[in-house]
Amino acid sequence: NRRKCESATQKALKKGQNVVIDRTNFDEQQRSHWLRIASECGLPATAVAALYLQVDVKICKNRVMSRIGHPTLKPVPSSLGIVDLCFRDLKCPAEKEGFGRVVVFKEGDDIESCCSSVLQ
Repeated sequence: NRRKCESATQKALKKGQNVVIDRTNFDEQQRSHWLRIASECGLPATAVAALYLQVDVKICKNRVMSRIGHPTLKPVPSSLGIVDLCFRDLKCPAEKEGFGRVVVFKEGDDIESCCSSVLQ
């Protein structure tokens, strides 16, 4: 749940560790929680990046239907409607929200090397 994730994030940031929040966070309000935590832990905005995975909705639906054991989104037809809602409400992150930078990944990008460049 988000509260546990927030707590773990605070602990890690206070220890000086890098943190990656792997959540949909489809709008500015949802992302603001993480920016607030970073600020409360003394991180300047320049130290906070948003990683935006730009993937076609069909690919997301295929992934949902093929995964096993996901704690919230099971591979059942009703999950496809949730994916549609997320895509409908999705607002791309922007630096004006308080991020030092926004990095966009597209399907087929080498995400591992892109993430490494963000952490440098």
